Amino acid sequence: MKVAKWMTCAVMAGALVFGGAVLAAEGDAKKAEKAAPVRVEMSKAAADAVKAAFPNATVKNVRAGKDGKVFSAALVEDKKECMVNVTDAGVILDVTSRVSAADLPKAVADAAGLPGGTVQGATRVEQRADKATLAKLDKPTVTYSVYIGKDDTKGMMVVAEDGKVVKPFEARQAKPVTPAAEKKEKPAEKK
Repeated sequence: MKVAKWMTCAVMAGALVFGGAVLAAEGDAKKAEKAAPVRVEMSKAAADAVKAAFPNATVKNVRAGKDGKVFSAALVEDKKECMVNVTDAGVILDVTSRVSAADLPKAVADAAGLPGGTVQGATRVEQRADKATLAKLDKPTVTYSVYIGKDDTKGMMVVAEDGKVVKPFEARQAKPVTPAAEKKEKPAEKK
């Protein structure tokens, strides 16, 4: 009888180990699936539109939107990077690029200085088409998402190219730093 119980325990332990190994292998397979980049090709019209607008640029990668009708292409031209959103019909919606604080237009830098703090960088967004109707704009609109650090807070504001504030500064509270002496120790687990 004792041998039967030990055999049952041994079989159960083996099943648990085997089951754990199978689950670990499945988890590794799922990680590999997520990690593997999927190569996306833009439609011919989208690729032609990007090539016409940025003839000297190199396409680093392309992602497709959920509906497959809008592509986001990361481009590099003269060591400068930008992201272009283009429809499958070849309409460029917008062009986004990073801008250092030193390279901001004066009107934008002046408006960004209003809430105080330090401008840490910005993103320039050139809207070339209406996203709802996909109609090309006669003149692209340019806005800057300006990132500002002030005391223990960081935040963002949106400023038009002419310096008009489109969206006022919104602060996000930075996580407080807890000194090591104040950290509470976990109570010992009871057995």
